[in-house]
Amino acid sequence: MKANEYVKLVGWEYAKLNASSCSHQYYFLHNGYAEVCVSELRLLVESYELIERVGGLSLAKDFYEKFECVHIGLNLIECRKLGRAIKDVESCL
Repeated sequence: MKANEYVKLVGWEYAKLNASSCSHQYYFLHNGYAEVCVSELRLLVESYELIERVGGLSLAKDFYEKFECVHIGLNLIECRKLGRAIKDVESCL
């Protein structure tokens, strides 16, 4: 099972929990039969968390269209990275 399909199925909170609890595994089994790639799931969770730090998907899209970089607290985020995060999160909707 692709990681974005897994997120659609279980939701972000459960996906975040599984991404953080699989420390040394490459795959884990969902419901005993569907393999999910941990590294792909972690990338999606990182994208989701970035979008949340920016203020949500709508605001992230505005920043992506208008700016090259965005300050979030003390962090400078390149909008190129934000664009990838937007695609990741939208693939899970």
